[in-house]
Parts: sequence; C-alpha cells; structure tokens
Amino acid sequence: MNILAQNEYRTEITLSTQELADYGITYEELDYSNIHTRKFLWEISEYIRKNCGYSIRLSGRILIEAIKESEDSVKICLTSLSHKNSDDHSLKQLIKNQLHPLVAQFSCFELMLEAVSRLDTGTHSSLFEKDGKYRLVLSPDSKNYEGCMLSLCEFSEALQDCPVEAARCSEMWKLISSPFAVYQLTTAFLTH
Repeated sequence: MNILAQNEYRTEITLSTQELADYGITYEELDYSNIHTRKFLWEISEYIRKNCGYSIRLSGRILIEAIKESEDSVKICLTSLSHKNSDDHSLKQLIKNQLHPLVAQFSCFELMLEAVSRLDTGTHSSLFEKDGKYRLVLSPDSKNYEGCMLSLCEFSEALQDCPVEAARCSEMWKLISSPFAVYQLTTAFLTH
C-alpha cells in the first residue's frame, strides 16, 4: 500500500488488487451503499491514522474516487469537500473510473518493434496477428498512459473504441504473446 497526502484535503492510497482482496472487497464491489465498502474505507482511515500520523475525516462532505489503474493496481482518492452551506451536513460521493486498454494496429513487424522500443517493458500487453498485420493491446497504468498512447500513435494506427477492439482481438486474431508481450519482444528482438 502506498499512501500520498497531496494536501490537508486530499489523500491518495494505491493498493494492489491482492491488498484490496485482503480487506475483503474488489474494485467491482466498491459502492458506498455497500457496507463492505464503508468498512474498508474506515479500516483504511484507521490504518493511515496509526501509521502516518494524520487523520482522514470520513464524516461530512467527501469525494471518494476509485480508479483501476491496471489489472493489479487500484487507487483510492479521498477529497474533503468544503461546506457550501449549513444545510449540507453529510455527503458521500464515490466515483469509479477504469482506464481503457490501448489498441494499436501495425502494418508491419518492424514498425511494431520501433514502437515497442519506446514502451515500458512492465506494461501488461498482448500481441496479436492476422493477415500480416499486428495488434498490440496494452493496459498501462495512469502515469504511463499518455506517454504510451503517444508512442503508439507515432508508429501505428491507433484504434477507436479500444475495449471493443481488444475483445475483437481476443476472438478473431491469433494470440502470439501475453500478458507481457512488450517485455518478450524487447528481450527477443531489441536487446543485444
């Protein structure tokens, strides 16, 4: 678990999916109306109070963001909201967001290798082939998402509606490598 206090109003907690499971909840189950979500948030708040030396106030007005950064990582952001007027005693809002996979289609293997040479080798990725074309499906975390997208756009046709295209790859294209295709391509073709 990684805890980052941005300021006195906002705290970001990054957990692995296993750490989340240790609290008895999954990303998909996060919902403030769910008693397990509230219990999880109170346990996280208590952990921060004991181990970090400051308190997160879960009473009153708070924005809770749950962001699935990758298959193995979830970020929970807690932001205290200012009171707008005296009638707003309590407000809890939980927003969930998941980064969509990136899907890029390459006209040849060499262009794909050029793009791969600029990507983080730890990125979850799958390589597919069909009719001499290659598709790379990547699930980068939030901090690498934009850079990964830019690298792919330079050498490939970036596809729209990536979740649908990723599903099409799984159904209609031949899988060559997964779940760390970028790493496997880098070690096989780009390291000397």
